Amino acid sequence: MKTCLLLPFALLLSSPLMAQGPDGLVKNHDMEEIDSTTEVPAGWDSLGGKVPLATSAVAHEGSHSLEIIAPESGNGWVRSARISVEPNTTYRVRAAFLVQLGESQQLPYYGMRIYLSDSGWTPADGEPYLLGSDDQKDDGREWKIKEATFQTGETTKWLYIGILMTGKHGGSVLLDDVLLERADLVKEE
Repeated sequence: MKTCLLLPFALLLSSPLMAQGPDGLVKNHDMEEIDSTTEVPAGWDSLGGKVPLATSAVAHEGSHSLEIIAPESGNGWVRSARISVEPNTTYRVRAAFLVQLGESQQLPYYGMRIYLSDSGWTPADGEPYLLGSDDQKDDGREWKIKEATFQTGETTKWLYIGILMTGKHGGSVLLDDVLLERADLVKEE
């Protein structure tokens, strides 16, 4: 009898809804946990090492951020670890970005897209990114908080957060405080 009473609570605690803590669904969202092997914030990789990554002591909050350095090839992707999500659900993604000038004193470009397990990248190729550079707003002098919402598909089970970095002229983008949460659970600040 006790097992029957505890089963609903166990199912509730293991559901994706309950997995969303006060810091959202992104593990190491604040970039404070550093991987001892790669020496970059844990849970982020550059898809085959094409984009140099580093840990920066310049942070939006806390003491670390992920520094995405413009690769020699001019562009590349960085992505989060796989994140479990619910199908047919609206999510909000929010992140802090700081653009740093390269040797040419030109700002690099960055953009955020979401890779859904059942349908690929959203927005699709050729469409504007969810979050990205805005030359008039991203002047490289202060952190910018950007946010957007998106919808998962009927069979979406997981996603990646992807950041595109383009900057043949050098420079870097600092990423910090990445928050992903169900939009219906967002508390207005």
